[in-house]
Amino acid sequence: MTFSASGPGVRTHRRGGKGTRRTRRRKILAPWIIVTAVSVLVLSLLTAGFVYLITGSCSGSPEQVNIAASTSMAGPLKTLARSWADTEPSVDGKCVAIEVQEKESAEVQQALSPDWDVKRNGAAPDVWIPESTAWARMAADREATARLIPDLQPSIATSSAVIAMPKVMAEALGWPDAKLNWQTLVEKAKDPKGWGDEHPEWGKVRIGMSNPLTSTASLLALLAMVDTDGDTDITERELEAVVSLKNMMAEYEDADPNALMNKMREADGAGGALAHLSAFPALERDVLMYNSYNPQVPLAAVYPSDGAPEADNPYLIIQNAPWASAFKQDAASQFLEYVRGEEGREQIIGSGFRDGNRVGGPDLSEANGLSPQTVLPREAVQPAAVTNTLATWTALNRTTNLLFVMDTSESMNAATTVDGENTTLMEVAKEAVGIALNMIGDQSQVGLWQFSDDQGSGSGIPYQTLVNLDPLDKGNRGAISEQIGFMQAGGASGLYDTALAAYTHVTENYLAEATNMVVVLTAGANDNPYGGLSLEDLTNQLTSKRDPNKPVSLMTIGYGEGADETAMQQISAATKGQYFPSTWPGEISKTLLNALFNAQ
Repeated sequence: MTFSASGPGVRTHRRGGKGTRRTRRRKILAPWIIVTAVSVLVLSLLTAGFVYLITGSCSGSPEQVNIAASTSMAGPLKTLARSWADTEPSVDGKCVAIEVQEKESAEVQQALSPDWDVKRNGAAPDVWIPESTAWARMAADREATARLIPDLQPSIATSSAVIAMPKVMAEALGWPDAKLNWQTLVEKAKDPKGWGDEHPEWGKVRIGMSNPLTSTASLLALLAMVDTDGDTDITERELEAVVSLKNMMAEYEDADPNALMNKMREADGAGGALAHLSAFPALERDVLMYNSYNPQVPLAAVYPSDGAPEADNPYLIIQNAPWASAFKQDAASQFLEYVRGEEGREQIIGSGFRDGNRVGGPDLSEANGLSPQTVLPREAVQPAAVTNTLATWTALNRTTNLLFVMDTSESMNAATTVDGENTTLMEVAKEAVGIALNMIGDQSQVGLWQFSDDQGSGSGIPYQTLVNLDPLDKGNRGAISEQIGFMQAGGASGLYDTALAAYTHVTENYLAEATNMVVVLTAGANDNPYGGLSLEDLTNQLTSKRDPNKPVSLMTIGYGEGADETAMQQISAATKGQYFPSTWPGEISKTLLNALFNAQ
């Protein structure tokens, strides 16, 4: 098929086809006519040759345009770059050469900035084609990098985010007709009977996951779970779903985004695919490529019934970078036109992708474990959704050294109403800490203090240690839940002395390679009948105790009308922490989770 590139400065050349031969009666031409005709023909040929040289040649060495693309997209792009070179492209009389570099999306996302490090990262990209717009959103979250990313982000290929399952397992759940999603699999994984009486030989439902900071498939799967309604606001229910996913993971690959698929292939070769994993995030094309090797147990692509973002492979022409130029941008635009043309479309579809209209080739069939037609993906990924999703996942998986400090003064007995139910601030706070505790991984250390005016039998000490800082997987989770249930409110508040003591305690018990923090929940102001510290004394001592090499954040949460917002802002600021107000009692749980997940 012939493709004719268009646009200023670019020329494509193809030889014309043969004309239709006709038989005519031979005529005798006068000599002067022959001479004239030959002269015209020669002149025409000379003119045509001159035009060909002017429009079809370019001077000097080719100017190189560097394209950074994922491994899956680099292959078809290299093929298209070679075929485009055959058209002798030029911009303003200069030759153009496309150089496609294989770079994972996460790698470019982290490296892209005006100060691109050539020694570490290779040639700076003139075009970046991440697997998903989500990576561009992450990069644009940095102000300096945001200037490099264009507003125009056309998709050159798509691949749906799916749940990859051994085909026989997917069929046991009703594939391809049943409506399945990640929650279906998580609930199935919770069942100790696993695959039940029908397939006891399969054992439990085993879910695999890769690090969403490196894997596009896992990032898109997590976006579908964490922000199910696409409003960028993560609710308690959405958080609980992610916690369930984390707790049910049978395998987690932190570094290599392709490890799950590679290990599945190894297990299949050893005859153990069904015992290895039951489900894991993948892209539609990954499933097609896996099945193309005729495994013993082929995979099926389960398209989540509640939708998911897609790998849309946006073509991003870098702008405002020190290495950017109008020439390279023009050349990149013309190559984009070629890629989106008929020849490019055929190459893209032939490589297992769908085109920009989500139309795929004949290989995308149920026989190959795929759906010929795909449902519409989620709406465009919002920057806040990506940021919140990754912050949530990071918080769930990181090790935390955390001390909860709960106000048990009389102010916590204040009556309130939540969801139509009469309760107290104390009960609401207890529930919030209980929910937050379930969001923290077993690898973390968590302790619990309470404070009012006298917790030391007349000693004037306003705080009491209920549970020491110890790992949750060594009994602390149950101990904290039990002690929270015993809490009762009464007395005045020794907030300032407690805050200093708690901060000092975590500083002295600093845990390397963990997020170290104190979270103070209070509904009142400092009201210590024994005197104690002033606000100025407290902030000065907190500032002096802060060690930049061993940072500990003091996060304060104030709720109810009696909370001293000004004081808590100053307390948190002294440790580079944050203050989180919660004026409505029903928001306490959400506010607490926000504090935990935003800690550095």
